[in-house]
Amino acid sequence: MSAPRLDTEITITDRNCVPVTNPIRYTEIDAEVRFNAVVAGSFVAPAYPELTEALLPSHRVVLRDGGTIFKSGPIEGLDFLRTATGPDAGGKWVVDFGDDGAHLANRITYPDPAVDVVEQTVDAQWIDTGPAGTLMLDLVDLNGGPSALTARRVPQLVIGDGAGLGATLTYASRFQDLYDELRALAVLGGAGVPGGELGFRVRQVDRNLVAEVYAPRDRTGFARFAFSTGTLRQVQVTTEAPTCTVAIVAGEGRGTDRSIVERVDAAAAALWWRSEEFVDAQNEADTEQLEHAGDEALDGGREQLTITTETVDTPQVVYGDAYTLGDLALVLPGPTTPLTDIVRAVRLQVVPRTGRVRTALIGTQAAVTDPAWVAGNRTLARRAARTERI
Repeated sequence: MSAPRLDTEITITDRNCVPVTNPIRYTEIDAEVRFNAVVAGSFVAPAYPELTEALLPSHRVVLRDGGTIFKSGPIEGLDFLRTATGPDAGGKWVVDFGDDGAHLANRITYPDPAVDVVEQTVDAQWIDTGPAGTLMLDLVDLNGGPSALTARRVPQLVIGDGAGLGATLTYASRFQDLYDELRALAVLGGAGVPGGELGFRVRQVDRNLVAEVYAPRDRTGFARFAFSTGTLRQVQVTTEAPTCTVAIVAGEGRGTDRSIVERVDAAAAALWWRSEEFVDAQNEADTEQLEHAGDEALDGGREQLTITTETVDTPQVVYGDAYTLGDLALVLPGPTTPLTDIVRAVRLQVVPRTGRVRTALIGTQAAVTDPAWVAGNRTLARRAARTERI
């Protein structure tokens, strides 16, 4: 029996997105993309000269599936193995690579992006009012894009679409992790968009890395997963109680002089129970910003309904056509209630001799299994929409 023919390719490029190899020979791929999150992927390949010479610290991996870029990003780890005998006698590489969005996770927000860090003043802060999408793109542009200081610019990064999307906010930032700020703005600005949250990404287009903000598309009329239609191989449904249904936010001041704001998810409290969380926003006096911090705490602690699905491409439902990462999809697991939610993650596993498997994760942010991401999401409530002094 011959091995299945797979239209899945990996190419190595330099930091400027210029290819330095032909499509490489690999024995295994395990790669994942996540909605508003950075995650590593890996591939295993024999250590032949063209590949070995191309695996430099500044280089990137581009993974194409079906002719479309599924994942691309910088090399993050290299593991070489060679044995005296057996299949690895010629040596093999295990290569870990990230998303191009990792460059944003490697930046912090300068209070005044126009001046070097040693010239920042104690009172300086970046603050602006506008649609969340505009604020997100501005933060990227000023801290890693074409408008950033020369030393801080991400090679080939350009600013794409998304300005004007989302709710209008006033947002301040000072020496915060840029990626965390983007995640916070995506949640805070998500009112009125499908799924209640904006998406953002950095993707390779030709030889540019394009930073974009987008509203999830409602693809529930096309991306419908059910056993009866052959689009599901496996489904696991997990429900977790909320950890916060009441957020008590304390603003600046001391003792009885502190401003206190209470934000309540009445529906969750009635369905489950009252679960209080204290949010310390001692550097913030504005009531609207205190409310934002409370709403973020409620969002981070809401009931978690997680549906993990192993999907099957059919002529009617194909990843990249019927749906993609960040779209709204519909799962009909039976006998539980149908779920409409964002496609939070897609995992691609390829072994040439056996074939390709795609697994889609549809559900909430906390459904992601990476503990660091879950913990980070919980802390956004304490960081969102407030000015910090350091």
